[in-house]
Amino acid sequence: MNDKKGMSEEDFLIQNSFQQYCAGGDEACIKYWEKYIDSNPEYKEQILEARRLYFILNGSKRPLNQSVENLEGKILTDMVRPLYNISYWGKIAAAVVVVMSIGLVIYFKQKNEQLGTQIIAENSNLLPKVYEVQNAARKKLKLSDGTVVLLNAGSKLFVGKDFNKNIRVVRLVGEGFFEVAHNNSPFIVQTKDFNVKVLGTKFNVKSYDSDSFSEASLISGSVHLELVNRKNEILALKPGEKLVVRNGDDNNELKSSISDDKLAEIKLTKNTITDNNDILETAWTKNRLEIHAQRLGDIQAALERWYDVQIQIEDTQVGDYVFTAVFTSESINEVLKALQKAKHFNFSKKDNTIIITK
Repeated sequence: MNDKKGMSEEDFLIQNSFQQYCAGGDEACIKYWEKYIDSNPEYKEQILEARRLYFILNGSKRPLNQSVENLEGKILTDMVRPLYNISYWGKIAAAVVVVMSIGLVIYFKQKNEQLGTQIIAENSNLLPKVYEVQNAARKKLKLSDGTVVLLNAGSKLFVGKDFNKNIRVVRLVGEGFFEVAHNNSPFIVQTKDFNVKVLGTKFNVKSYDSDSFSEASLISGSVHLELVNRKNEILALKPGEKLVVRNGDDNNELKSSISDDKLAEIKLTKNTITDNNDILETAWTKNRLEIHAQRLGDIQAALERWYDVQIQIEDTQVGDYVFTAVFTSESINEVLKALQKAKHFNFSKKDNTIIITK
């Protein structure tokens, strides 16, 4: 490892062990970098940014066994396109070449129609178009193929330069509801835990970097999902079904007989139907914040994104309080006061921070 002084995103990104850690293909690298992050919290922001760049550039967390040395002498031209500004990407040009080269080797060596192969093809354009939604907001957009996407608060959608030419690929960080225009070209949504492949249908995908789980909920039609950490394993969803992938082992309820202890836990279940006969997973698309038998600790992130606030729950017992409620136009103060009537707790608000105590 290099001297830690002045470590930046590219210092992490160009290291092979860090790439293996991001790809999830080497247990030793994963343990090393998890320990490194715990021991060096001052570099958490740079490491998170480096991981984000890795997934944008590589598009998949499949293990990378190809050697960078095999790429010596290769000339990569006209491939790096800035997402934000030239000076920022100039800073990490060397790292971009390394990660992009690996992605291209994987693509051209895998001559099959598997979902992962098709996804990597889009990465030669570095997903240059970014649609971003701030907290406390939502955005509706229409892609060039006619697909309509509604993005929830705190979400980003990356769309490749060659979208709708040979294949339709987007990458989602956050939550989005997709009404995919039907044509013969597959539509693929990449997330950190799975990739969704459809021809034309309606579905909701939730995959925030800060959340411990990702989920895909099918409303109509059919979709196929490829688990990122499971080579060649593809699951099919029927209307009304939902796939949940949880990172970590803190929830035994999600454990499945087909999951490996070293991989994310998965659960195939049904969409939640609320008392008013609506689908809980898509209530946000109607500007409704619905809580259905959920812990306060589990809805904390959703409240933060919905109202653009920071919430600190000082008492673990309060974090375990379970609530069911529906909110539409209420302020965050009104929401918390309503929840107080069901389970007593105290809260104080200063600027943009809310502190909840028993």
